[in-house]
Amino acid sequence: ARSASGGGHDRVACGPRELRLALHNLAMVLAGTLDLWLTGFLLALGAREANPLADAVLQAHGVPGLALFKYLLVALLVMGCEVVADRDRRAARMLAVAVIVILASPLPWSIGLLVTLL
Repeated sequence: ARSASGGGHDRVACGPRELRLALHNLAMVLAGTLDLWLTGFLLALGAREANPLADAVLQAHGVPGLALFKYLLVALLVMGCEVVADRDRRAARMLAVAVIVILASPLPWSIGLLVTLL
């Protein structure tokens, strides 16, 4: 449902508050999901997690723990961008784009590794 406030194409009403960066948030979740999916697939092929913190979570809690860790991280980033959007929408958009780039940055490497392992 779109907001009637006319604040832009990226604003979505959800309960008592609006998500000011709905499309950016979706891109963050998509990038995180693709990273998790590719990581799981690569782990099944014998690769290892390159991020030391994520690897520690994986070793301690397995793939379900890694999934929870990665989705909690994305959720915190989404919430952080929304908090910034309450004060400065332009700054929040710039921050959200930076987060999307960071979250998506492992994807080309993972895809390349997948191609070499298959």
